[in-house]
Amino acid sequence: MSPFTRCLIWLPLTALIGCAGPGAVQQTSGGYSIVSESVLDASNRYASTVRVTATFDSRKGVAFKTCSGVLTHAQLILTAGHCVCASHAGTTPEDAGTFVVDASQCAKTATVTTVRYRPLSEEQRSILREDLQWPADVISHTGRVRPHPELKIRYARESDSRELSSNADLAVIVLDRPLVGGLRAVPLSRTKVRVSEPVISVGYGVTRPNAEDGGARRIGTNEVASLEETDGKTFRIAKPLLIPPTFSEGEPLLMRETASYALAGDSGGPCLRENGDALELVGIAKTSYRAPVEFSEYTSTYFYREWIREQLELARKAASTKPAD
Repeated sequence: MSPFTRCLIWLPLTALIGCAGPGAVQQTSGGYSIVSESVLDASNRYASTVRVTATFDSRKGVAFKTCSGVLTHAQLILTAGHCVCASHAGTTPEDAGTFVVDASQCAKTATVTTVRYRPLSEEQRSILREDLQWPADVISHTGRVRPHPELKIRYARESDSRELSSNADLAVIVLDRPLVGGLRAVPLSRTKVRVSEPVISVGYGVTRPNAEDGGARRIGTNEVASLEETDGKTFRIAKPLLIPPTFSEGEPLLMRETASYALAGDSGGPCLRENGDALELVGIAKTSYRAPVEFSEYTSTYFYREWIREQLELARKAASTKPAD
């Protein structure tokens, strides 16, 4: 794993703990992947973020993964590769004793679900106890899975999300039919993110660790904390640490501003940049890390823009040659 994945190049933090090797950052277990401190997208501004469900045959029977994704073309959903591909024991000497997610064992198809929340009066809102009670129009679609050919993630254990290394954690779902309902595809950003830049996370994950309330589309704001050091293929979002004065000789107390972090079900969801009244896609949810250093990691869509553009062009050509019903 590169130094980036073990240490934030982030002054307020590194000034305190430095780059302390593997112990500096602890990655979450249990598949945590993007929005905790967040709110329901009741206005449907981010309705182009969809739910993604992939089904696999496993030794224990049929298994499935539920994640998030984003509409980049009327017939193309971009998501995380680990959302639609299964892990398996490493088969090469390099991968001995590890578990790998790559393009060799992916679902053939996946279900994409769009959610549009209905308008409610203040009185109607006041009686709702949870987001999942908010009435919505839900439509499901089926598409073919196409992972990035260089997808490869190595894990220490099959049931643990701690990555040993990761590359090209992306996949697209090519829908059988164009999405309807006026959903707008989110354009790719033409520039990479900058440190301290504000961003928006969107996903269908749970609202807090160990919760079971996922399934509602929630949004949260944050900022870019650091970029992958060598080439910027991933980046991390977080909030600065606040270090209050201490009156003792002990270690200073670390505090963090309220922010949006990744949780189970948010993997594959978008990280967005506001550009005036428009939105731009800058990243796809990849993984997250838990206290004492909380942040979420995203795959940079700018770094992988050539492959994504190839998939967009294939989708456009397929749509232009398909005969009308």
